[in-house]
Amino acid sequence: MIKGIQVKLHPTKAQEVMFWKSAGCARFAYNWGLGLINDEYAKGVKLTATDARDRLTETKDSGLYEWIKDVSADAWRNSFQDLNNAFRRFYGNLKKGMSFHEAGYPNFKKKGKAQS
Repeated sequence: MIKGIQVKLHPTKAQEVMFWKSAGCARFAYNWGLGLINDEYAKGVKLTATDARDRLTETKDSGLYEWIKDVSADAWRNSFQDLNNAFRRFYGNLKKGMSFHEAGYPNFKKKGKAQS
């Protein structure tokens, strides 16, 4: 038997702000990576989620997105693993014979949807 434990957090206001910032940075990184992959594909260049992560790191270090340094790097870097998994699932579904729409191409994430 597998047991699960539910824990309810009672964060301070500062911790709550950090949680929201982390979620926002993760959503931004996912959407930024997906947008970059789509733009480069339209130009005929195939990028992976790892390539997109490396480009965001370069862009962040150039000073364009200074605010992303306010949160842990794990918060936004893990978004690229999620993006990679989404593309892997999409291409796997295409190989199974599903149509493009049924295969589930990755979508941009919206604020306030499925945040916990």
